[in-house]
Amino acid sequence: MKQYVIHTSIIKSILPVLFVIIASRSVAQKTHCDYTLLSPIYDYSIDAAQHERYKGTVTVTVKTKTGTVKQTVFYSPPDWQWLSYLCNSMSFITGHNTVHEQMIKTGGKIVVFEEGRGVDIVVADFNFDGKEDFAVKDEFRGNYKPFFRFYFQDDNGHFIEQTDFPYEGIDAITNTLPLDIDSVSQTISFMKDSGYLNVFRYNSHKKTWQEIKPVKFKDWWEQCKTSIK
Repeated sequence: MKQYVIHTSIIKSILPVLFVIIASRSVAQKTHCDYTLLSPIYDYSIDAAQHERYKGTVTVTVKTKTGTVKQTVFYSPPDWQWLSYLCNSMSFITGHNTVHEQMIKTGGKIVVFEEGRGVDIVVADFNFDGKEDFAVKDEFRGNYKPFFRFYFQDDNGHFIEQTDFPYEGIDAITNTLPLDIDSVSQTISFMKDSGYLNVFRYNSHKKTWQEIKPVKFKDWWEQCKTSIK
């Protein structure tokens, strides 16, 4: 029986090529998700394509229920290391996924547990103007809560990215999902590590967010438990 010996120099020359092929195949990932239960008038979809190890693009398409494209939004997440789109969603407009452990909906008060972990897109009226808005996942850093991009409808029905939306995160350019959305007081609240909630109210005339007095998480939680009994 013949024996074949491959010289080590050949192996060394082939290995880099193999690594490039394997890496390119493992990195090239595409995800398509349709969300049809988030709104009575719109359907949403996400196309996420990871082109490089930590880089990629995301396309959010908003369509009418008859299939007409209303608007398309493009963005590039800053880091794909921990980012993935799982076709999970929530809606404060239709109540989709309100049975899920991440939220409790009671009257005008809506509580979002885990601040959007495992959710790709959230539809809600974030600024209480009677028009639905959406937030889409933008970044996820390991065990830290995910960051979202927020798009609000203007008077012409266009979804506009909000660069001044209140944030609670480690970067000024990233936003987390509010822990509490209260349509009665028209406030949104973000959890702080200090055991308090940062509370903001939207001024529709000035189109700005105003921070009001923080609330102790313990007091807020007791109020939530009372409201769901």
